Amino acid sequence: MKKLWFSIGLLVCFSTGFSQVPGPFLRQFSANGYMFNPAYVAINDQPEANIFYRKQWINFKDAPETTGFSLQYPTNGRVVLGMNFMQDTQVLLKNTTISGTFGYVLPISNNESIRFAMSWGYGMNKLDLTAEELNTNDPAIVNAAGNNAYMDGNFGIVYTFKGLRLGFALTEIFESDPFNVESFNEFKLSNLHNRLYSASYRFNLGPREDFSLEPYVIYRQSSDRIQNYWEVATMAYYKDRIWGGLSYNQNNGLGLILGLNVMEKFRFAYSYELAPFDIDMPGATSHELHLGFRFGEKRSRPVIARNNSYKRTVAQKRREINQKMREDQKAAERVAMADEAVVNETREEPIQKMEFSHPAANQPEAAPIPVDQAFAKTGTPPRSEILEPGYYVVVGAFSVKAYAYRFAREIKAKGYTATTALNPGKNLYYVYIFSSYDLEEARKVRNEYKAQNLFSDAWVFFMN
Repeated sequence: MKKLWFSIGLLVCFSTGFSQVPGPFLRQFSANGYMFNPAYVAINDQPEANIFYRKQWINFKDAPETTGFSLQYPTNGRVVLGMNFMQDTQVLLKNTTISGTFGYVLPISNNESIRFAMSWGYGMNKLDLTAEELNTNDPAIVNAAGNNAYMDGNFGIVYTFKGLRLGFALTEIFESDPFNVESFNEFKLSNLHNRLYSASYRFNLGPREDFSLEPYVIYRQSSDRIQNYWEVATMAYYKDRIWGGLSYNQNNGLGLILGLNVMEKFRFAYSYELAPFDIDMPGATSHELHLGFRFGEKRSRPVIARNNSYKRTVAQKRREINQKMREDQKAAERVAMADEAVVNETREEPIQKMEFSHPAANQPEAAPIPVDQAFAKTGTPPRSEILEPGYYVVVGAFSVKAYAYRFAREIKAKGYTATTALNPGKNLYYVYIFSSYDLEEARKVRNEYKAQNLFSDAWVFFMN
């Protein structure tokens, strides 16, 4: 009996204010923001399913443990739907919730929207006691051991603009008391003082935009002000296939996060949480695992029409940029086509007198190497910001770097591969769709595209 009362005392320490801040603590906001704010439901505009597991203080018996899963589904219109199930165990208290989410997306422009969502469901608190522990006449234990059900609900809003996301959520709409002796909590609105604020911004890095960073900050406010906390983190992504980051929580300390995207469908994320700096206890580490599966096609959102003058202004600016880009492309390609390194289609063989020799310092020069011998190898030239020796199927040339990257993005948006690199000899940026050490292979690829009425102005360029 003493052991039981000790456990209940420990439970009270763990769950002080449990009814004031619903839901367990999770570390990975970037992996599934829906579990923090209902307005994040289907924010990627693609159906997805997620499961997660968190074990806090791995070497401590009866330490907090959380499991759950969620489903998120965006319709073809502006409605988004979700469902989530979560079970959180803290010492002897087991809390289970299941709820559904209805959300609405209000598009402002192609890259801007406001999202609203509300979750409504059912929760249940239960003391997990053994038969021996229940074999008592103590009314306090008997009443506490009974199931305690309640209404569960929360509301959220998120503003998105390109990579920016600003969120606000009321995390508890209805009051619940885990130690209520009644079988069902009285239906009662909370004081709405339990809130969650979040802000994140994701931006690309590098000339090819393969890398991106996403810093974010979270602030959770509780009605008792005892459990208020803030968290800051930064995530780094490579082509959205591999990512990692650091997170620091005011109460739980430092966390390390790693993630992997497999075939654009399966997503795996793991976090390892170090013991807080002010707790000198070995084994007070925590682990959290998220598994996600995205299925179906990505949805597109209808856009609210702006006034005619605004649309005319935007269209006019786009026409001006496109016109300048075309003019630059024509002028640059005239210079590029006059380059001696452009492969002359009337010749059967490439230039034979060109030599590939790289003498080291203070050493005699190597014997000249014919072009045929130098390119008698498989593979493709390495990709870099400057063109390496090889044959390229070029589809555009520009004197302005921004125009070249814009043109490459347009090609990629149509489902083709495009790369931009500088030809230092002419100080022009080339956009090419294929590269090789083999001239005939480059010609074959160019001709195949032309046979399909694609890239009719493409030419084969030789970089020596």
